[in-house]
Amino acid sequence: MRSEQGLSTPVRFVERQLRARTLAVSGVALLLGVLLQSACRLPLWGSVSVIALALLLIPVSRRRSLVLLVIVGVALPFGLGALRYALQDRAKPLVPSNFSVQFEGDVVSDVTLNSSPRLIAAFHVTRIDDEASDQTVRLYLRSDVLPLEGIAYGQHLSLTGHIWPQEHATNPYEMDQANWLRGIGLQGMAAAKLEDVEVVSRRFGWQTPFIAVKRAIADRIDRLFPRSAALARAFILGDRSMLESDTRAAFNTTGVAHLISLSGMHVAVLAFALQKLLRRFMRRYLADGCALLFIALYAALVGFPPSLVRAALMFAMACGASLCGRPSDGITRLSAALVI
Repeated sequence: MRSEQGLSTPVRFVERQLRARTLAVSGVALLLGVLLQSACRLPLWGSVSVIALALLLIPVSRRRSLVLLVIVGVALPFGLGALRYALQDRAKPLVPSNFSVQFEGDVVSDVTLNSSPRLIAAFHVTRIDDEASDQTVRLYLRSDVLPLEGIAYGQHLSLTGHIWPQEHATNPYEMDQANWLRGIGLQGMAAAKLEDVEVVSRRFGWQTPFIAVKRAIADRIDRLFPRSAALARAFILGDRSMLESDTRAAFNTTGVAHLISLSGMHVAVLAFALQKLLRRFMRRYLADGCALLFIALYAALVGFPPSLVRAALMFAMACGASLCGRPSDGITRLSAALVI
């Protein structure tokens, strides 16, 4: 009898959380599905079977067993998380290894110049040796002669260089560069010399005005803070390309590396300070709307980093709950942002 009560206690706890915080439980289950799929590479039919079983149990769980309700409430988002990761992994396979190959494509991000000197940008490959391609890589360009400033967002380039998939880390304690690239939507790496690059054409996309404003702000920072421009760029724009390796190591050693990365802290400080200020001069819904618009424009300005998008979604849900007169807690907002 005690064993049955012991088994039912965690089930009832999950059931209470399902009723009180549905999004929180669903978000945790979804995250577990993504993590398991990324670690074990389960077959596609496995996640589909879990989803199908959960859907079949929905009519039964409404009428009968508490256990079935818990299984459905956890299994369905778990299967959806695993399925989403599996489909994303299959949709964009890694680039093939090609050395001294001709390829072309478009620069699809703002370019970054560091002190190497080296130019870094996201590059959408459209052709490799006259064969169609649809993959995005992290492009590195070097030159000892030509200025790197000639490469910009929106340019269509034809170049000769190397393109390869990033291998997974063999040391479990080091950063896995391959997983990091996949996490930001890239399928490999590419490198070339600027002397082997030809600018074919240039198009203007929706990011063009934001990149222009970002560069103008960066130039103003360089003029106003000549000694600490690298840190100011990192704090305001999330641009860490000018930071020296010793400075990065110092931040990592002291455990405050998050200060030079755009995170939820930046959104929280900006959004709530602006919200409180605007509420002194206008109605609540107008102040919240202006704060949301500012955060959306700021996220577009710095390139929509995942941490900033997550924090912006949480702030939007907090404003929505306040306007609707409903309570809101951080766990539910975080879980909803994860599900979205």
